[in-house]
Amino acid sequence: MNRLKIFAVHVLLPVLAAWLIFEVFGTFMYDKQGEFQLLWAWIIIGLPFGFHKIRTWSIFVGLSEEALFLTLFSIILRLVVGGILGGLALVGMVISGIYKTVRGY
Repeated sequence: MNRLKIFAVHVLLPVLAAWLIFEVFGTFMYDKQGEFQLLWAWIIIGLPFGFHKIRTWSIFVGLSEEALFLTLFSIILRLVVGGILGGLALVGMVISGIYKTVRGY
């Protein structure tokens, strides 16, 4: 029973969360021709798993047009980097969960 609980918490829960994100935001992962875009899928699915890794970056402030552009660029860069890191974190969570299930702790 212990291994089943470990599997459910450390493997099944992250995979189900990623599947739910895919189901909700799946239309954003296809281009106009209907082809699947793996990079967008990786970023969108990984964003909730990597969002906490990007919150400490600084944001530029100011009232000029350049400062507004830099602020928007910084926010977009955060989201993209957070999504990529989150995708890696998701894969690591699943591999770690499988290892914990096999080892029994």
